[in-house]
Amino acid sequence: MAGKEQITDERLAELTQQGDKQAQEQLLLRYQKLVRFCARKFFLVGGETEDLIQEGMMGLLQAMNTYKQGTSATFKSFAYLCICRRIMDAVKLAAKKQP
Repeated sequence: MAGKEQITDERLAELTQQGDKQAQEQLLLRYQKLVRFCARKFFLVGGETEDLIQEGMMGLLQAMNTYKQGTSATFKSFAYLCICRRIMDAVKLAAKKQP
């Protein structure tokens, strides 16, 4: 992973979309704290924080695979949105399943 630490998030997302696993790993490491931060804001009925963190990581993966450079949003703001939406969807689904 040498050298990828200095690359912008936007470029890493582009490399991830091209199949670069090292770029993907670098973004996962960079955004791990953000995912945990987002997950702590929510409560999952019948679940644990780790479940929400997993959902958040799935949201991050979605952000990495769908981010388009040249838009007005930075990768960080797009990733935050994808992470939070994925977590909120999981919370809503769990709430619907409760009697």
